[in-house]
Amino acid sequence: MDNKLTIELENIDEKIILKVIGRLDANHAGYLDDKLSELIREGKYIVGLDLQEVVFLSSAGIRILVKQNKAFRKISGELYIDQYSENVKTVLNMVGMTSIFSHTEIEDKTPEKQSVSSIKKFGFLFNKNDSTGNTTAKLLLNGNPEKMKSCSFLESDNQLLKLEKPFFGLGIGAFGDGYDDSRSRYGEFISLGEGIASLPSDETKTPDYMIKTGNLVPEINTLYSLGIDDSFQNEVSFSPENETSITLRNIVETVAEMGNHKNFAFLMIGESNGLVGVSLKTSPASGSNPFAFPEVRNNIKFTTEPVHLRALTVAFGIYSSDTNNILKPFLRPIDLSEKMMAHVHAAVFPPTPLRKEKIDYKATINSLFNDTEIIDVIHLLNDNREINGLGESTFRLGYCWTTEVEM
Repeated sequence: MDNKLTIELENIDEKIILKVIGRLDANHAGYLDDKLSELIREGKYIVGLDLQEVVFLSSAGIRILVKQNKAFRKISGELYIDQYSENVKTVLNMVGMTSIFSHTEIEDKTPEKQSVSSIKKFGFLFNKNDSTGNTTAKLLLNGNPEKMKSCSFLESDNQLLKLEKPFFGLGIGAFGDGYDDSRSRYGEFISLGEGIASLPSDETKTPDYMIKTGNLVPEINTLYSLGIDDSFQNEVSFSPENETSITLRNIVETVAEMGNHKNFAFLMIGESNGLVGVSLKTSPASGSNPFAFPEVRNNIKFTTEPVHLRALTVAFGIYSSDTNNILKPFLRPIDLSEKMMAHVHAAVFPPTPLRKEKIDYKATINSLFNDTEIIDVIHLLNDNREINGLGESTFRLGYCWTTEVEM
């Protein structure tokens, strides 16, 4: 046999099978690695390998098989070996790895009692699943965001947010031992259930996080915050039909229409096609007004172009189409019409494949906190300036969870 590797893709009974022919060694295993990564990006999350014609398997080849097996499992998929050559079976038996590549049928974990509706808008297909959980969530507000305009926050404004139970929210905060220790670092934070991510406004500019582990309960000092407990009502997936990306506003408008929402919380896990937003470069407790001109250019970091292309983004926001309620000080218009107000923060992670079927947002978020790094925390907004405006954040595909909030 020639000293090469050939890979053929076969569809057998709706299964993806890769027939591998040749040598899986250091010189050729990268070809299989690239092919499997490509299938993940295409949303193929169950793949079998036909290795009947693999004549040699080295440790380098084993490393690629193990690496990709973990990658598929991370997205609740499966990479298994459908057929073995004697050489492959002997080697994997010797290293005790045959069992990890055995095929198991993956259960359909979709709850039985769900109503599903679909809608096509903006070149995307939206599918909504109604859960049988709570119909509304309690809105939790703390602090006075109007003090951002005058930078008049005092020690008495500092409140400790402690995740003794899951909380989804956002605001301005900092990790530290009280107000004095946090004073120079207050910046954007996002709370995602059992984890908190924050971007300090001091010179480090490095996002940090705390995740609930054992007896460790995440906590953050906040100047103001808003959010809900863990009680989302609907799940909506969105995927492209003929467009490559969709704006955050169009996503929100669609899920609001599908859920008949007026005042609602919104959680999204999606693949970014470019994010637009701001973050603080100077703490609002430092005594310097971050919005004064021309100092604003040094105090606020604006995206000069859409950033974090293809990054996996976890965003949480509160939206309202009622411009006269207790939420008003916490929200800003999302377009010139001012028909919808919002406040949205996002945690940004490295590119990570999303499976196209129903996902568990709790497990996905915990996996991101534990297995990857946080690249950024950013306040998403619509830059609608007439001449130099960047527009707004766009996404390729993803999932949203929404719930109406009690005012």
